[in-house]
Amino acid sequence: MKYRLSFILCFCLVIFFQSVRLRADIYSKARIIKIEDIVSGSNGSSQNIRLKITGGKYKNRVVDVKNYLWDDKHYNTFPKENNIVVVRIHETDGMKLEYVSISGYPRDKILFSFFVVFLVVVFLICGKKGFRLAFSLLINIAILWRIMVPMLKAGFNPLFVCVVSALAAAAIILLLILGFNKKYFSALSCVTAGVLFSGFTTILFIRWSDVSGNFIDGSRMLLVAARMISDWHITELRSLVAGGVIIASLGTVTDIVVDVITGIYSVSEAIPGITRRELFSSGMNIGRDVLGGMLGSLLLVFTAMSLVSSILYSALGIPFLRIVNWEFFAVTVLQAFISSMSFVVSVPITVTLTSFILSKRGGVKHSCIE
Repeated sequence: MKYRLSFILCFCLVIFFQSVRLRADIYSKARIIKIEDIVSGSNGSSQNIRLKITGGKYKNRVVDVKNYLWDDKHYNTFPKENNIVVVRIHETDGMKLEYVSISGYPRDKILFSFFVVFLVVVFLICGKKGFRLAFSLLINIAILWRIMVPMLKAGFNPLFVCVVSALAAAAIILLLILGFNKKYFSALSCVTAGVLFSGFTTILFIRWSDVSGNFIDGSRMLLVAARMISDWHITELRSLVAGGVIIASLGTVTDIVVDVITGIYSVSEAIPGITRRELFSSGMNIGRDVLGGMLGSLLLVFTAMSLVSSILYSALGIPFLRIVNWEFFAVTVLQAFISSMSFVVSVPITVTLTSFILSKRGGVKHSCIE
């Protein structure tokens, strides 16, 4: 019954999140009808293409577009007849079609196919629990994209928005995974402590290292867009950097907390007379084992994210002293360091709190075990 209530609650939340719409440019798909030969001119090479829009308000409209080609072929789109491409539709102030430009190749079906394969693998391995895991993933996307992003655009404090969004996502995910019981409240308390630790440490790092946020990827474009679009009010990039680090650390903290709490509850059920000290020792052993594998994987993820930049620095022969003092390098290290530190610190917090809830000095409180 409690799982049914959890699903109903989360389903209602998803419906609510979907009601929040974000403004977007007009993009659609189109089928290539005819392609002419490439023509070289004073402004570069181009080719005339006739295509038929296959969706949206201009469905079945046939238009002629000019496909401009760069000297570097990796930046170009080379469609063939009957291929499907993504197009951007430009309108006049009177909301009438002005011209159409080719945006690139369609990749949505491939992404969706991989997502379906991922869900199938999860269902096959996890069984019925796989549905809850998949649903928690959708909840994550809904909260971050439909609630957090619009609030950031509206000018709310990024640090506050990211902390609240992270805790809301954690609360719903843990509810789906653990159910509404004392194990859930234990996990939620530990995740909250880990997220708050991440936020506090991030603020200290940003202040001490004088990170402005103006040199991270997309920051300057974001500021330009905020000045040009009237309903955008994003000006504080330092808090935005801190919020991003908190969101990055949420997943790792949630993983370690669930693993450790599940292990401690299993030990307490298997050994009814275990004392608090013994339960704490067992929990720390479980946490250390989990840390050994996941911490290395976490650092490898951040290393992979900066692999291209590392190769570029090496090829250009940039001195190490210059690299470590660049702001975007400091932000990358910040994300890796804070996520890893929150991951590690969450273990003793989780073990201490869960051991206190489950046990007393003489043995286990059986009424606390679900």
